[in-house]
Amino acid sequence: MADDTATFSELHARLLGTPLSGNGTTALAVRAPKGFFVEPRFDAIQSPETAGVMLLSARGAAGKSTTADELSRLLGAPVWRLEDESTASSSLVSWTLARHLGVMDWMAELPQMNRPLLIIDSLDEARARVSASSWSEFVGALIRASKAGLRLVLLGRTLTLEDLGAQFESGDLDVAWYEVSHFDAEAQITYIDARVAGSKHPIDTTQVTYRAARSAVLTALREPLADASSAEKFVGYPPVLEAVVALLLDHRNFQAVADEFQSSSPSSRAEMLYKILDKIILREQEKLADVALDLGLRPEDVYTPQEQANWLLNALEDAASPDLSHIADDQQKARYIEDTEEFRRDHPFRDEGRWASPVFQAYVLTLTFHEAPISALVDAGDASGMLFELMSVPNAEKLDLDERQFAALHRSLLSGQRYSADAAVSISEEETMVGGTFSLGDSKVESSTIDFILQRANKEVVVLHGPLTNLTVDIKCDLHVPAHGDDVALGPDLSMSARSITIEGTSAAFGRRDSGEEGDEVFLSVTEKCALPPTIAPPPPRSSTLEIESPTPLAYPWTDYVVAVQPEVLPNVDPRVPRFLDRLMDLTRTHGHGGPRATFFHKLKGRQALKRESLNAALQVLSGKGVIYLAGDMIFYSPDWEKYRYYSKANGGLDGSIHLGVWKPIMEDITEALP
Repeated sequence: MADDTATFSELHARLLGTPLSGNGTTALAVRAPKGFFVEPRFDAIQSPETAGVMLLSARGAAGKSTTADELSRLLGAPVWRLEDESTASSSLVSWTLARHLGVMDWMAELPQMNRPLLIIDSLDEARARVSASSWSEFVGALIRASKAGLRLVLLGRTLTLEDLGAQFESGDLDVAWYEVSHFDAEAQITYIDARVAGSKHPIDTTQVTYRAARSAVLTALREPLADASSAEKFVGYPPVLEAVVALLLDHRNFQAVADEFQSSSPSSRAEMLYKILDKIILREQEKLADVALDLGLRPEDVYTPQEQANWLLNALEDAASPDLSHIADDQQKARYIEDTEEFRRDHPFRDEGRWASPVFQAYVLTLTFHEAPISALVDAGDASGMLFELMSVPNAEKLDLDERQFAALHRSLLSGQRYSADAAVSISEEETMVGGTFSLGDSKVESSTIDFILQRANKEVVVLHGPLTNLTVDIKCDLHVPAHGDDVALGPDLSMSARSITIEGTSAAFGRRDSGEEGDEVFLSVTEKCALPPTIAPPPPRSSTLEIESPTPLAYPWTDYVVAVQPEVLPNVDPRVPRFLDRLMDLTRTHGHGGPRATFFHKLKGRQALKRESLNAALQVLSGKGVIYLAGDMIFYSPDWEKYRYYSKANGGLDGSIHLGVWKPIMEDITEALP
């Protein structure tokens, strides 16, 4: 994997050639961005020169569809927007391309067209709507078309494209992969100024005080991040820039903004972003001071941030109207509602009947988290990582979550995941309490985390309504995964241990990582029983992907994946220690960046048998020998020990490793150190 970056011009140049010209459909057409376009930077994850398939991934709300439209405009290549289709299947590919090219045997036509280019967007939306078998047929049809000469640019979220990339590579096709990363410092200014100058009430962006305010805010957002690259990727994320735009718009004193933000000292990137959003919503409250006084009300009591948030949910998410019980007189209340209508309609957080940006949507939901409709939380989680980011602002207490709120935050965590970042979610049970941690980070920047307590509807079971990926569950009670459609997607990177596990649905499918990384494993362990879907379609990508520990027999097709619960036996070594070392080796990964291998502490804790003091003792032994080092909630595997690293599922694992002689004395030392 490369750690290089690429410009939009370089990406455009790589795609020059013949477009897939034709008749088009409603969903498939040559497009152009709406409004202005600012060129983003790209991370080059892998870039073989011979690749006829290019993956273009991005975090939610990073501008991948806008990028697709600009490439379409420049290249004359059509964008196939799958969100406008009702399904995704092999027959859809055949019907669409036959209609577009005007020939029934379109596959025979492709070799005569000098490798034409087609851009396909909204792959995540399409995958979520169809069964695993339909999706597999759809991807298979694209692979066949690519082999016949069709060049493809495929746009989606990281997890979707990891799976797609692995399938195309298994079909002997070279795949390039770029990620829409961020706007660099110059592009950030271009973006902000274009938005400010093009607003309903444009501002002269050449003013010295405006520029000073803009610079102070951007600098304050960068300051909490010591790594310059990580700072630019955060600040150059479009939703963050939208918050800056909203702060600068309609401001009467730019010098005051500059002075305030020059003296800011936030402890985290999310805290500074939260401060910006707080200032915007408090400014809206100040606008109603005269209205409040005219009505005989105290300005500080009306149009508070909480009230504004509830009005926005009422208008955009069909939630209940705010409680205005502090206005006792009914006529006064009616006048207040009437007099505030224009302010509510023109609120900077909304754009007509929708949210102006995912950052405003997420911020409002942090203010109303426990009373907001679950559908609103899920929509925000699917839209971007902003809900997770803003909810991670430092809080002295653990967050109370019900099972559906947990699912919404899990979705947001995955929406904010970049290729080079590790997202991890853990649920564990201690005594009668179930809780856990959400984490997102990489080796270059301190991770964002949320610790939570899970409030269950039934104390004997944990119910998972959200994604089953990047997830570790280690509980003593039962685990239930209800059906949300015909199939259930297991993994990648899933470990669930419980008394009993019930997974509903008619079929199970398995996500996969790209071929350059481990991490597509799915591990299920029960002490009583395991109830699983009756079919698997398609099967796991490799035999080592799925392992099940169960004391009771399982029905076909799950029988082939049951493994014996037999801990490794080594003289003078606690039987839990080899499993601990295996998990450490498997979980510490690079995630595509050039830094050391790493994993989250809570993830390792939930995937092996050493707990609490025992786990800390084992890590201290490894740290003392220089095998690992600890930073915050992350465990880093030392590059100096890379030569002794092994993979537990290859070549017999540790038993088959030539390095057993190195690790056995260390395992003996860990055993001796265990309390």
